[in-house]
Amino acid sequence: MIISCSFGALSLTNILSFSAQALELKPLNILIGANGSGKSNLIDCLEFLHALPNDLGGFINRRGGTEAWVRKGTHQLEHAVRIACEFRLENLEHKIRD
Repeated sequence: MIISCSFGALSLTNILSFSAQALELKPLNILIGANGSGKSNLIDCLEFLHALPNDLGGFINRRGGTEAWVRKGTHQLEHAVRIACEFRLENLEHKIRD
């Protein structure tokens, strides 16, 4: 049996260039924006989630370490980095938070 998984929504806080951003994702998403607007950072965040089950530490280290992932200007613990996602697995919906 082939299991299909897709993201339904993504919430990013203090990660890369995102201070606080919530996105609803569809089966096909097209990223359009000016240089430096966060398109590549969004793709990096999706790759981060993809690395979770296998090699998250290696993934982060290859991408500059944990400090590279914290939004510049965020230095207080109450402004922690957060990724929350909602995904669909076949016809079921599951939510993972924090």
